[in-house]
Amino acid sequence: MLGGLNARTVALSLVLAGLVTGGNLWIHRGDTPLGYTDYTKYGFSLRCPSAWYPREGGFTDPGAGASDVQGLFQAIYFSETRVETIMVAWTVVGASVENPERGAAYVDEVIQDIGEAPNTTIISVGPHMIVDKDGVEVTYAVFKLVQRGLPLTAAVGVMAQPWPSLRSYRAYVLSYGSDSASASEAQVKERFLGFLDGFRSPA
Repeated sequence: MLGGLNARTVALSLVLAGLVTGGNLWIHRGDTPLGYTDYTKYGFSLRCPSAWYPREGGFTDPGAGASDVQGLFQAIYFSETRVETIMVAWTVVGASVENPERGAAYVDEVIQDIGEAPNTTIISVGPHMIVDKDGVEVTYAVFKLVQRGLPLTAAVGVMAQPWPSLRSYRAYVLSYGSDSASASEAQVKERFLGFLDGFRSPA
C-alpha cells in the first residue's frame, strides 16, 4: 500500500490484456492513425490519435465508472501489423508518492500486478527513471512481457500531485504499450515521454 492506493486494485493488469482481447475491434483496420483528439475531462487533458478506440471506466472501483475521485481512460489501436495503447488511471490518495523510493516501489507493484494477469509473463524490467512533469516527479520504468503469446513492450509511470478541491492528492498511473515487433525499448520510452509531455493536470 502506497499513499492509500493498493496496487492490487490497479486495472493495468486488465489494460494490457485489452490489447489482445480488444483487438477484435481493430483487426480489420489497417489504416495509419491520422490526426489527434483532445480528451479533457475529470480535471486533466491529453491528446491521442483520433483513429484509436477510446474507452473509460472505473479504476479502484470498476463498477462505479469514472469520476473526479477515480477512473481510467484508455485508447487502443490494433491492426494486422501493429498494436498500441495509452492509458491514464487516477484516484485520490492520502499522501504523495513523490520521492525515489516510494515511486519506484509503486512502479514495481504495478508491474508485478500486471505479471499476475492470466497468460502473462514479465520478461524483463528496466531501471527506474525520474522525470519532472510540471514540477511533479514521475517515476517510470520500461518493461517487456508476453501476453497470450504476443510479445509486448511497455512503459508505466506514477505521479501524485496536491488536489486542493479534494483536500488530498491525486495519484496517476500512466502507460504506453506496443507490440515488441513494432517498437524497440528506446522507441517505447520516447513515445511514453511524448505521451507524458502532452498530459496536463490540472487541465
